[in-house]
Amino acid sequence: MNYKIFKATTNELDDMYEIQKDENHLLISYNLLKSDLQNKNKLYFVTKDENNKVNAFICISMLIDHIDIDYIIVKKEFRNLKIAASLLNYVISYCKSKKINKLFIEVRTSNTAAIKLYEKFNFENIAVRKNYYPDNSEDAFVYMLKI
Repeated sequence: MNYKIFKATTNELDDMYEIQKDENHLLISYNLLKSDLQNKNKLYFVTKDENNKVNAFICISMLIDHIDIDYIIVKKEFRNLKIAASLLNYVISYCKSKKINKLFIEVRTSNTAAIKLYEKFNFENIAVRKNYYPDNSEDAFVYMLKI
């Protein structure tokens, strides 16, 4: 499958909202997502297929001395195609271009697929946040990548 990565704008808002809703990842409301897309400290990158349809996205927060990956969401039918890895590579390149040398992400302790991906990229598990996720009180691992 061919896809390209773009910086998201409000043009992709509806697709991004539908992806998170369809995947039961309703992380943020439509209005907050729209606001995030206009926030200079938040960046969204999307992958689009040859039909110009969004099939995945990543959200990052620009902080003073590092970047936090807020989340990565890939539509079910596009999983296991290395799209999440491509988005991670893209963000790592972005960090390098901005001379940012630390990248952080939290992940559910039960999300073995994501954990394998981050460890493949040499993220280091540096902490556990107890009862981090409000939907089920699951713990989160905190991963950091030194770039």
